[in-house]
Amino acid sequence: EFLGSRMNIKKTLKIAGIICLVACALSAALIFMQWQTVESNYVFYMAIIEIVLSVFTGVFYLKYSTKTENEIIEKKTTFFVVALLNIFNSLLVWIVAFWVQIMISKLVMQGSMAEFVAAQQNTVMNDDNESAMDSQAKNLEQKLIELKNMREKNLISEEEYAKLKKEAVNKFME
Repeated sequence: EFLGSRMNIKKTLKIAGIICLVACALSAALIFMQWQTVESNYVFYMAIIEIVLSVFTGVFYLKYSTKTENEIIEKKTTFFVVALLNIFNSLLVWIVAFWVQIMISKLVMQGSMAEFVAAQQNTVMNDDNESAMDSQAKNLEQKLIELKNMREKNLISEEEYAKLKKEAVNKFME
């Protein structure tokens, strides 16, 4: 017969279940011993998923080690899925962690984009304010040139020039 007698399946399931639970206990002990020194949450999440999967697999195997061969055969698809989950455990954890990282990156990008847009709007507003200030400064400069020309042509007195100049500068400063 293939891989020994048919009764070995129950022993195999029992041994596999015990090994899974022992591996779970060792992983839990390792996490407990290193929880303060590990810098990454990813390591904890990965270990916790491994522990949960090991507990599930161990209990599943131990439960079916007491079942009949027909009951075990009926659950062959479930056994296959459990085997795949254990085989690809690290890959699944990596995919989930990568997906979470992508989502976090999107949030960061959205925040950065919002900050960028706000900064651009402030720049546009500042540019508008600077344009208005430039325009006012040019108006003041023209006004002062006009007053100077009027004084030089003796159209206004020195006192009137000083008064109008002061008014123009005060108006600009408002």
